[in-house]
Amino acid sequence: MKMMTLLISQIIKLLFNSTQGLEMLDMSFNHLSVGIPSDVVKSAEAMKRAFTDLTWLRVHTNFTSKLISEDRLDTAIKIFNKMVELCHKIEYLDVKYQFAPQNDNKNDKNDKNIEKKLIPKLVNQQKKLKHFTIRRSDLLFNHMVSIGEHAASTLVSFNLSGISMSPQQLQPLTRCSQLSTLSFVRCTDIKQTGKNKNKLRDDGAPTFIDSSGLFFLSVKKIYLYKNKISPETLKSLIKMTMNLEELIIVNNHTDAIINAISCHCGNINYLALTLYSDTTFVALMDWLSLSHLKTLVISTHHSKIINFRDRPNQSLGSMLYEIGDQFPLSLTSFDVDFEVTPQQLDIFLQRSNYVFEELGLHQSSGLRDDHLKILMNHAKVSGRLRKVTFDRIYWSSPDEILESQISFEGSSLEKSYFSPKLLSEAEKYINTINSTSVDPFIDPLQENFRTDNIETMDIDDPGSE
Repeated sequence: MKMMTLLISQIIKLLFNSTQGLEMLDMSFNHLSVGIPSDVVKSAEAMKRAFTDLTWLRVHTNFTSKLISEDRLDTAIKIFNKMVELCHKIEYLDVKYQFAPQNDNKNDKNDKNIEKKLIPKLVNQQKKLKHFTIRRSDLLFNHMVSIGEHAASTLVSFNLSGISMSPQQLQPLTRCSQLSTLSFVRCTDIKQTGKNKNKLRDDGAPTFIDSSGLFFLSVKKIYLYKNKISPETLKSLIKMTMNLEELIIVNNHTDAIINAISCHCGNINYLALTLYSDTTFVALMDWLSLSHLKTLVISTHHSKIINFRDRPNQSLGSMLYEIGDQFPLSLTSFDVDFEVTPQQLDIFLQRSNYVFEELGLHQSSGLRDDHLKILMNHAKVSGRLRKVTFDRIYWSSPDEILESQISFEGSSLEKSYFSPKLLSEAEKYINTINSTSVDPFIDPLQENFRTDNIETMDIDDPGSE
């Protein structure tokens, strides 16, 4: 183990001493990691080459172990200070700081020092910051003020993961004129009781501000993923995004969300909804019939729900034609992952007014020739159906593997089968028949890292629900 550690350390030294300048750097480490050797940190030239030209930076620390040495802690904090000093071109920033509180006799090198000072300082230096993600930290008002002031004309997406938060804390972000995407992943309500209720900012201003008249006018897309926040918080978030166009929900309190978008978001054209036990058929259909949706995705695979709360004895497949009765004329793409028999599909399409250009049928048992015949005949008559997808590719984070297996055993494998002759005939009327669509309900911060089109940061520590 010592030899391996020494080898890795030497490789890191070679990298930092030979590179002409890094553009992307993942500096995630913990108390067991080799990390950047202290002699490299002491080299002004090595640090300049490492940090000056960075446009993508992820720093996930986990120094919660009390076994961490003073030297290791000193080196880590020196690295953070160097980042603040040298990083001025970052467009993608993903941070998570976890430091065990140190005793007073250790020069106050604790988590509060990192949280309150270094993160805002790092943000303050950036002139091109587009995507910011913060995880597993206290969401301090200082963070929001720094972003609102220094990334007001550049910030495109803002992401929270594992954070205790309130809509009021996001108030400074309303200044960000380019902000188009908000993601809330496994967040919880901040407890505004006791000491937190009247908590003040560093400059003496209150942490919680009335957000009733504040709006994210530029935000078009929101992810709500496995949060444990109250209906009131959800409604406040939706209310602040009155120009919302896309909404992806893997969250409970679904009826509260539907009620909020009914009242405040008349421009939504894309809705991806995972049914939870509180979802009612009446609430969803009442909104759906009056909406201007172009795409609707309904999922059950992230939960055990197989029907609506107010229709407990009816399967979703048997209700499909009733759901279709409420579709707005604007809807051109419809996608489901629950079981639909050929007979149910036939009735549904007969009553749909032939409005679909895209259909997704992602059921666990897969599709067969009987399904494809019906889809082909529908395409013949309507002349509009251009794309059919099935056997969706599901991505699971480590803590969701078991859940995924329970819901869709072997879901990453193709289950559908069409006879070659029928498939060839169907392709005369349907341009695309494939199984390449990706599950829209993945953790938005769990997406595979893509250098050509990064919308949100990836994650290796999704945490628990």
